[in-house]
Amino acid sequence: MNWITRCPECSTVYQVAPDQLQVAKGWLRCGCCQHAFDSAGLLLAWSDEQALKVSDTKAHVTIAQHLDVQDFLKQEDGPVETTSSSTGDLASFEQALFSFKPAIEKAIAELSSAPQITRHSREADDSPQESARDVVQWRSGFSRLWALVLLLSLVGQSLWIGRHALLGQWPAMEAPVHAICDVMTCQSVYLQDVQGMVIDSSSFTDRHGVYELAWTVRNSALQTLAMTSLELTLQDMQGQPVVRRVLTPADVGAPKSLSPGQVWSGQLMVRMDSDVAVTGYRVLNFYP
Repeated sequence: MNWITRCPECSTVYQVAPDQLQVAKGWLRCGCCQHAFDSAGLLLAWSDEQALKVSDTKAHVTIAQHLDVQDFLKQEDGPVETTSSSTGDLASFEQALFSFKPAIEKAIAELSSAPQITRHSREADDSPQESARDVVQWRSGFSRLWALVLLLSLVGQSLWIGRHALLGQWPAMEAPVHAICDVMTCQSVYLQDVQGMVIDSSSFTDRHGVYELAWTVRNSALQTLAMTSLELTLQDMQGQPVVRRVLTPADVGAPKSLSPGQVWSGQLMVRMDSDVAVTGYRVLNFYP
């Protein structure tokens, strides 16, 4: 004869063999919830005849239920009787729901306003970062602009220092460079090469108390050169200087520059006192 017992934890009923109880000394472990308990006082005798009767009953119920299924499906749902206890429970639930309605509305309002607050806080958090980013971009742009100005200044300075060579290679740049030089009141824009400006010939002739000075200047360089000034020195019989005078291109009507290979001839009348005896002269060209 077997025994049946019920788990005190999950109320599961199952059959137990006597030898299992003897080995475990009455202690059992539920196969559903794994709860260990003492089966003393929780055992009922279970004979094979009762098990067979229960099996027959289950089979009969199963068959009966199987035979009554079609009839059951054809039946319409009947009205459900509402008991007074159910009505009371429903009323109590409605009252409880009504009492919680303000709290629910408040919670819904808070949830609705939460994204807006989060958005405002996010904008507030991002505003310092955006301001810092704008400052960095402004500084970066200013630095680039300043670097560009410095670069252009260096390029302009280099071109200005080498303006003489530039004019020698590109004579068409002469007019713009002259215009810039006139505005800046700078010195001559032409290259000054005293060795390239050569005096080919000169003469000093007495014309009855008036001396005539004539000379010829030639540009022997490969680029345009600025016209040189002249230093005229008159000498006595011992070769000592009697008179020395500097003649600028404006004094003698000379051009400001000479192109490569260009020749220019000048002439100047010099009147001397009668008591000054002049027997020689010397002419030098130079840049003041």
